[in-house]
Amino acid sequence: MDNTPIDYKRWFEAARFRVSTRKYFGAPEEGELERLSLLAKALEGDGIRLKVTEATPKLFSGFQSLAIKNVTHVALIIGKEDSPLNRIGYKGEALTLEATAMGLATCWMAGTFKQSEARKIAELEDGEKLFGLISLGKPSEPFKEIPDSERGRKPLEKLVQSEKGMSLADIEPWQNSALKCARIAPSSVNFQPWRFACTKGLICMVASGLFSKKAELDLGIAMLHIDLGTAVEGVHGSWGRDGDVWVFTKANA
Repeated sequence: MDNTPIDYKRWFEAARFRVSTRKYFGAPEEGELERLSLLAKALEGDGIRLKVTEATPKLFSGFQSLAIKNVTHVALIIGKEDSPLNRIGYKGEALTLEATAMGLATCWMAGTFKQSEARKIAELEDGEKLFGLISLGKPSEPFKEIPDSERGRKPLEKLVQSEKGMSLADIEPWQNSALKCARIAPSSVNFQPWRFACTKGLICMVASGLFSKKAELDLGIAMLHIDLGTAVEGVHGSWGRDGDVWVFTKANA
């Protein structure tokens, strides 16, 4: 998306290895934190900022945090009340994939931490609110590609609405790459709240089921994955919106 620095190949590869991690085995190194902080600064915009900082002992001290172990650092996702949720998801996932590319384990979190403590660490300014955080740390072992059977994702056949566009057998290679990358994108409770349809030069995406504003954040995460999947095929384009439908249009389509 506009004004966002993207290392397409690096993040595309990282997406294949990333899995949500709640138990960590060491803190990020100083150089890793510096790099993530620089990316966070570059991603600022739309009233959104990401703050890479140390976690406090109280942050994960509640009952809801029992499964979360040894978190030393987090990236707080902060925005204005009217900041676009899809942009929040897009930017947060960019930082998440950069952390993965550096060998760090991560987890998107919205309710498994003490909100009051997180807001205190965030040092919110007037008009700002906390949208969530991403935990950061060393994994128990180096990453390896996650077998599809272990991801718990719906098959593409259930995500792509062929009756509203081309069938999977007929889509273009760049669309296939984009959809496969979007399919493995993280989402709240792994719900995958998106459905796709493809026509020549276009990928359309809409929230599935009962539309909720919260799904917009997950759609933003999928948008980045679509951008990555198209870019590694040498295709670039832009996003627009038609009602509730987000549309990726291939450049010069």
